[in-house]
Amino acid sequence: MGEPNATANAPLESFSKNTAEHLDTADHLSRFRNEFYIPTLADLKRPTLAKASDELLSRPATYLCGNSLGLQPKRTANLINVFLTQWRTKAVTGHFVEHSDSPLRPFLDVDDHAARLMAPVVGALEAEVAVMGSLTANLHILMSSFYRPSKKGEGRYKILLEGKAFPSDHVETPPRLFLR
Repeated sequence: MGEPNATANAPLESFSKNTAEHLDTADHLSRFRNEFYIPTLADLKRPTLAKASDELLSRPATYLCGNSLGLQPKRTANLINVFLTQWRTKAVTGHFVEHSDSPLRPFLDVDDHAARLMAPVVGALEAEVAVMGSLTANLHILMSSFYRPSKKGEGRYKILLEGKAFPSDHVETPPRLFLR
């Protein structure tokens, strides 16, 4: 973090395949690539979930939608099953009690742990970080506490929203205009 982008002012010819491959080998985050399921081109084109035998050698897709729905971490299914087992077995005590045979923290503190991990990533103090739910839920919470419109024609009563915002922004924002 904080290091200048070595390619930001580089001449255009430095954006060759060789340069990209070199930068990939020097990328200290590249080890994380193997921790995610990357769909193949065939996966994305096929109208079914099941693979056909002739697709086994299809190459991985270049996935650029991480801001919307990132790739699935390989550990996700197992951790969800552990959570479901802990919930089924311990019910409400899963909120408060740490279990020696579970990799999960008590449910109540899950956001604190996530904030500790996220703080260095975003360059903030732990106390300055909040890890929350979905985009739509976060937008709802923000707007519920922040948006106080005046009467039409008397100051601030509009919400400006770009045309190509996430669909959830378009779902959440219009009701705000009528709730106050």
